[in-house]
Amino acid sequence: MGLKRNICITLLIIIAFSSYLLSQIICYVDKIRILQIISSLLLFASIAACFYIFLLLIKINNKKELIITYFKKTREDLFVIGLIIVIETILLFMLYHSVHLNQPLYYTGNDALGCFYYAKIIKEYGISLTNPMEGGFAGANMFDYPYSDSISFLLIKLIGLFILSPYLIVNIFYFFCYYLITIISYIVCRKLSFSKPTSILVAILYSFNRYIQFRYPHLWLIPYFMLPIAVLISINIIKDDSLDKNPNKFVIYFLLSYFCAFTGFYYAFFSCALFSIAFVIRSINDFEGKKKIKYCYLLFIFATIIGVFTNLIPNLLYWHINGLNPNSEIITRSMAETEYYGLKLIQLLLPGIDHRISLLARIQRAYTNNFSYSVEAIFSSLGIIASVGLMVLVLNVFRKNQKNNLTKTNSMLVISLFFVATIGGISSILTLFFRISAMRCYNRISIVIMFICLLEIGYMLDCFFSKNTKKLIIICGILLSIGFFDQTVKVKLPNNKQFLEMQSFIHKVDEKLEDGAFVFVLPFDHWPTGRTYKNHICYLESNNIHWSYGAVQGRSEDRWQEKVSSLETTDMIEQIKMNGYDGLYLDSSLFTLLFNKEKTDKKIEDINNIIGPETLVSQDGVLHFWMLK
Repeated sequence: MGLKRNICITLLIIIAFSSYLLSQIICYVDKIRILQIISSLLLFASIAACFYIFLLLIKINNKKELIITYFKKTREDLFVIGLIIVIETILLFMLYHSVHLNQPLYYTGNDALGCFYYAKIIKEYGISLTNPMEGGFAGANMFDYPYSDSISFLLIKLIGLFILSPYLIVNIFYFFCYYLITIISYIVCRKLSFSKPTSILVAILYSFNRYIQFRYPHLWLIPYFMLPIAVLISINIIKDDSLDKNPNKFVIYFLLSYFCAFTGFYYAFFSCALFSIAFVIRSINDFEGKKKIKYCYLLFIFATIIGVFTNLIPNLLYWHINGLNPNSEIITRSMAETEYYGLKLIQLLLPGIDHRISLLARIQRAYTNNFSYSVEAIFSSLGIIASVGLMVLVLNVFRKNQKNNLTKTNSMLVISLFFVATIGGISSILTLFFRISAMRCYNRISIVIMFICLLEIGYMLDCFFSKNTKKLIIICGILLSIGFFDQTVKVKLPNNKQFLEMQSFIHKVDEKLEDGAFVFVLPFDHWPTGRTYKNHICYLESNNIHWSYGAVQGRSEDRWQEKVSSLETTDMIEQIKMNGYDGLYLDSSLFTLLFNKEKTDKKIEDINNIIGPETLVSQDGVLHFWMLK
């Protein structure tokens, strides 16, 4: 009876999340604001159900007894988690003490601005990615660019309830992910029966690495806190004979597998890869032992796939209503990008980019400058500690009479993952035959490999020093210091002069125009596959102004803007005025980037001859604004 109840609650959670995401497309189509409230209530109800099912799975009916028993079992771990939070805070302060939290940690005018853009629209319009303030009169939406990041979006929304600045929202989310990754990694290590010192070592080293430090512009890659859970489930599939005999545990893992899909397509795919590899290994072991193959483990893969489709509900309905966009980034990506962004063994083992030791930094630069396919994979470095773990796991393959221990399991998982992601590996086969264009940067699987390699280091330390806790603590402390020094770079105060200049200029434009005014943005550039996202600063820094930039590429508004911006200056301005625009904004640095300096100067001169001198010009002469009415 208890199992049926737990399964029913799990299905209710999935239905609640599906209903929540379904309501987002209804909000877009019918513009009924009350549905935003209903959808939020559905989401919070499903989260409450998640907590409820975990309470039910503990076979204690008395709530007071439940709290006391749980506290007795976990109070030492709760104390350690508190200690981890303190250590994490100190280390974060060491790295980021020079930055201003109300400004971008890194500012290049590219991908990071897209992250701030999402933060603002999620705060203002909910998790449904619609934005009436960009994209001209048609408005902007991101249904053509599907996401599977509902947990990340929810965290952004919750932070945005208390914070106004999109930059501060993003920065808080960024640092909060450090804590989530560390705490969840620690819990996973303890579930694998690691000692507290090794669990702390693995958890902190896993959260402090170049992958997370250099992914700030790719904000939705930062919350990889579900990956340790996916590794835990995979290890249990391979090793735990009681998993299929314990229905409650199986239901918990099924639910966790479902939520592995809620931090992005990449991490959902990596989770499915882990579950698939684990199922194959377990099936081979059972076949050799003449046991019945447990096909029920395939349900974990199924749960993650359900989670992905749950996230895709708004996109699928939008495409059903509006048709597919043949010019969307997902469709137009090249198959060759799978190998261009593939995983390479040497980039796992090389020192990290901008290493603190100059000799190691030169080695990294020498490889990057002289070898191909080095683009994004420069962030794949495991660090010296995890690299040792990788070497141990690779060498373990050649051992005879291996025991069925964690080292053997880790070895099989790591080698299999490498064959999935390496250039010319399984990833290339999948792309060739199934054209999975949404997946291209397989080098990102390095973050899964890193966790397994750190698990191996922790496992070896526990085996060697199981009877000498003091020595284990000292060694873990030394390795933590070495790993932190090796895996991170000190963050310098970013040069936000350009950002501050743009911020000030947009505020002045905002003051010139009435609420609800429309401004046409030059130069025209596609979103989200343009050469720069710098024009998002207009929406980020204004309050009630509509901007033409941000229309999704391939849709009618995007095509109209591209056509108008390519006309002769006189015809262009006439068309813009006829369509009701109140102002014209031009960024000469982007014009020069997309065209050339001569064409930029000519365009500004022509506009001045037709409309008159600029209403506003930035101090550096880069930004220009003309009133049209």
